[in-house]
Amino acid sequence: MALWDIKGKALNLPVWKLIGGKCREGVPCYANCWFSMQSSFAPWIISSPTRRTLAASQE
Repeated sequence: MALWDIKGKALNLPVWKLIGGKCREGVPCYANCWFSMQSSFAPWIISSPTRRTLAASQE
């Protein structure tokens, strides 16, 4: 990957163009909002980030 990046910088092109161009309109993603640095995973702690993540994914 680093060599592709070096070549792209030398040619002033993004790597995705060097390796064949665009192949899809979007990329599905997955957001896991269950992880927390807090020691407790009680529903009321994770429900707020979950709602924000779901709302952002539907925009």
